[in-house]
Amino acid sequence: MKIRLWEKQRNLSATAPPPRPFRKVWGKIWLNSYKNFKRSSGQRRLGVIEAVMSDRELIEKFLDNDEDAFVGLMTKYQRLLFHTVKGVLLNNDEAQEITQEAFIRAFKKLKHLKDPDRFRSWLLRIALNLAYDRIKREADIIEFDDSFMSPTTDSEEKIIARDLAEKIKTIIGKLAPRQRMILSLHLFREMKPAEIAEILELNPATVRSNLHFAMKNLKETLHKQQVI
Repeated sequence: MKIRLWEKQRNLSATAPPPRPFRKVWGKIWLNSYKNFKRSSGQRRLGVIEAVMSDRELIEKFLDNDEDAFVGLMTKYQRLLFHTVKGVLLNNDEAQEITQEAFIRAFKKLKHLKDPDRFRSWLLRIALNLAYDRIKREADIIEFDDSFMSPTTDSEEKIIARDLAEKIKTIIGKLAPRQRMILSLHLFREMKPAEIAEILELNPATVRSNLHFAMKNLKETLHKQQVI
């Protein structure tokens, strides 16, 4: 059964505009595979497909008008994408929005990808560019959620850890956009400078320089606040 995004919107607003053809297709894909990261029986079936099919094979099927192949790509990469973006934005809601928008853009532009074997890096680049734009646009607005760090030890350690986490989040949020992006990928996603450079299409020396100054700023600020 096909599910269209505009049908959901119609239930929320009687004045919703008629859907565009792309949104009809995307509504089916998005609502069936992403919403709340729930794995339906259909998604479990796609999980089996993705386990035995390469990105290239899924992309070739998608370009051959098999829309379920893109659902396979989403099932394969949605958690990686979400957690990578969350590591940069430190906010669940914003990470979900960026993840959705990244998949929408990938859906529309996939036919232009020259090397299907580089789909993972290409998709991450789309998402991180969107996150970077969000950071630049909201540079003075720091809105992090509590899921960034959730201590599970005794109450005293929880308080200490939460206080440290809030200080780190605030400091990172005030870094220059590129430094914030690179430091977040390095700290929270454990990416090496070479991998960050490849995904963001930056010179490795630029990444190392930004990472050096970001770490320096973080340490100096924590020292000034007598945290370390």
